[in-house]
Amino acid sequence: MAVSEKVDEKVSSFLEKQYESLFEAVPGLYGVLFATADGDPVSARLQEGMERERLAAMSSSLVALGETMAKAADQQECEYAIVQNSDGYVVSLRIGKHLLLSAFARRDTNLGMLLSRCRNTAENVSAKLKRKPGNAGGSK
Repeated sequence: MAVSEKVDEKVSSFLEKQYESLFEAVPGLYGVLFATADGDPVSARLQEGMERERLAAMSSSLVALGETMAKAADQQECEYAIVQNSDGYVVSLRIGKHLLLSAFARRDTNLGMLLSRCRNTAENVSAKLKRKPGNAGGSK
């Protein structure tokens, strides 16, 4: 069974509250996506026209590439990846071994605030899932 199939209604509701909190705290945020480490979407609030399946797959690849680069540079695990582009930012973080968080923000967004709030959200989700074995990111 895929990790995304293990996410029950309570966890799904918790994830929705987490990204709603991000939207309230970070001006310029226009998309948040929770996905499995292997690229399946779990929960998202995205601007119209953004494809959750495609973004989930790319988020997985982005974090995996960051981890590969860190290892090749003889460094420890990749904590997060930031893509800065002409129109804004994409921040992707690993939550435990099985879940990712990606946030999409406009260029006028404070990058430090975006990263800080995303890291706090990732910690909240990780703590919640550790208390609920059998769900995405939780212990088996």
